[in-house]
Amino acid sequence: MLGTGIAALAGLAVALATWTGLGGLPGLVVPLFVFVAATGLIVANSIAGARNDFPARSGAVSALVGAMQYGSGILGSGMVSAFTTGTPLAMGLVIALTGIGSLLCAAWLHQLKPASAVH
Repeated sequence: MLGTGIAALAGLAVALATWTGLGGLPGLVVPLFVFVAATGLIVANSIAGARNDFPARSGAVSALVGAMQYGSGILGSGMVSAFTTGTPLAMGLVIALTGIGSLLCAAWLHQLKPASAVH
């Protein structure tokens, strides 16, 4: 949940920077860097958790997670293209949406796990 929380906050900061221009280029680059860094936490832990839940199919699980990551990148870039205004605002909004969506999914999965399985 830590990684998704960081991603959600960084995504909101990216959206704010693209909407208002607050902080100029550093105001966009710093939260964008934090968002991408949080992705490393999220993906690595997602693969480990999924492989732990399905050890007999760990190769297929890793492939599925990779395909989902690739597919979500395609959908995200399509959304940015569809909503572009000639400014980075569409990118900022899509990044914020994916960060918040990731946090909501992690919270939902955390709620589904039995208390004894949550570390």
